[in-house]
Amino acid sequence: MHTKSAPTLTRVIQYFRSATTVGLLFGLLSVSTPSYAWWDLGHTVICEQALLSVSANTRSKIEVLLKGEAFGRACGWADRVRKTRPKSSPWHYINLPPGITQVSEAQHPEKGDILVALNAQLTLLKDPHADSIERGEALRWIGHLVGDLHQPMHLGYQSDWGGNNYRLKIDHGVREAIGAPKRSFVNMHQVWDGYLLIYAAQKKHGALTDLAANIAVDAQGDIPDWADASLALLNKPGVHYLADTRLSALTVDYLDANYPLALIRLREAALNLARLLEQTLSQPPTGEPY
Repeated sequence: MHTKSAPTLTRVIQYFRSATTVGLLFGLLSVSTPSYAWWDLGHTVICEQALLSVSANTRSKIEVLLKGEAFGRACGWADRVRKTRPKSSPWHYINLPPGITQVSEAQHPEKGDILVALNAQLTLLKDPHADSIERGEALRWIGHLVGDLHQPMHLGYQSDWGGNNYRLKIDHGVREAIGAPKRSFVNMHQVWDGYLLIYAAQKKHGALTDLAANIAVDAQGDIPDWADASLALLNKPGVHYLADTRLSALTVDYLDANYPLALIRLREAALNLARLLEQTLSQPPTGEPY
């Protein structure tokens, strides 16, 4: 299970107000804490940037399926329905034991996981004869789950709930740096879900949308490859998730070393999502309903 508390919205908005988009600000104001999975901030950026990278034809289809809802806002929907759809909670992650470096080695639980859910939603979205409301929900799931798959803690160990039970003490200086002035502890899942992104925007004095957009990476691979890349990041000694490298305190050095990696994963998620949507929403044969 992967849940965590976000920083107060006023602190987040303070860091992003000057250069953020209307859609991003609306997304931040429209939900209350706790939030999940890259928080709404990260999911909004991923989906907004993906939308900018698809063809006009694919963009038009996305707009039709969402019935006027902004894609960035729509990509936070999967978290907002967790309470009313509790069976979907395991869809946001897959817990893997230490030592696994390829997702092909994973055992899939009976209640489902992020890989099973993502492929199921892709199948539904591809079907031009499926109910349009269900296809719209599938699009929302896909946008959200591709983002989750690029956040390494969503492939973390069951023993610590994907880093949620990996607690770190923080001092006053770090609390100010990540916008959590009243917190004494954070967990590693929170660090990767949002605090690294907040720190990046403050450190670079820019909007997260601009910081991510300026990273030179390419869309590549497929769903298992994206999962394997998250596993590789999870197993980097500098991430300090491996048992013999774990930390007791969150430091500015850790933030400085890892916020560039979080930004890269954010940008990769956007470009990989764009390519996936292009492939999935390609023009159907003539005469078939959209």
